[in-house]
Amino acid sequence: MKILLFIIICSFSFIVSAEENISIALGETTYSTDGSFKAELTGQNIEPVRYIGLSIEMRQDEKWVVIRRDTSCPCLAKCKKKVTALSKGQKVKETWDFKNDACGVVTPGVYRAVVTGNYISELGGNLVLGSSREFRIK
Repeated sequence: MKILLFIIICSFSFIVSAEENISIALGETTYSTDGSFKAELTGQNIEPVRYIGLSIEMRQDEKWVVIRRDTSCPCLAKCKKKVTALSKGQKVKETWDFKNDACGVVTPGVYRAVVTGNYISELGGNLVLGSSREFRIK
């Protein structure tokens, strides 16, 4: 029964994310924490796709760990999540200050940017609408 439920949830996740896709383009493959980070998000679907933020994940022990939940919210602040809608071809720029949720400067490593949608209880988390290629911080 658990296996069947897992398959159904994975199928639902694929169907929803296939319909609501946002691409993330980065300017660099390697960054320094004293530089600037800019990501360009582009809507890929005819219907508007709603996202609630750009988060940053670091690869640790072959797993992706969220280190900054919302780059538009100052670290340690409690911000109300804003919803942004992107139509096909529409572009939005997002930035990041190289700080984690606790306001510390991130350490060298491999990272990616992730765009998330609403929380889906069946998935146990926010729906991933797109992710960038990996990039390094030195």
